Amino acid sequence: MAKRAKLTREQKLENHSASEQSRRDATLELEAELKELSGYKGSTEKRAILMGHIADWLGQIVRENDELEDMVLQVALEQSMSNVSRGQDQQQQ
Repeated sequence: MAKRAKLTREQKLENHSASEQSRRDATLELEAELKELSGYKGSTEKRAILMGHIADWLGQIVRENDELEDMVLQVALEQSMSNVSRGQDQQQQ
């Protein structure tokens, strides 16, 4: 296996700068996507405010999902009770 040439200090700095810029770009892109999905209209200068909004928005989604699950279970229970009642009615006839 051939040895790689050692990077110069300048090359290391360039690589580091490029990877940091790539990380910042990816973070900004994801923040913009979260902002759009959540309907956030404020400034993103303070990430803590944006992240607080995102946490509230996700919490609301979880609560709504829980409510929908409860509704589905209630409908399923009502249908099950209705089927049992119909079965009893048919046995009596």
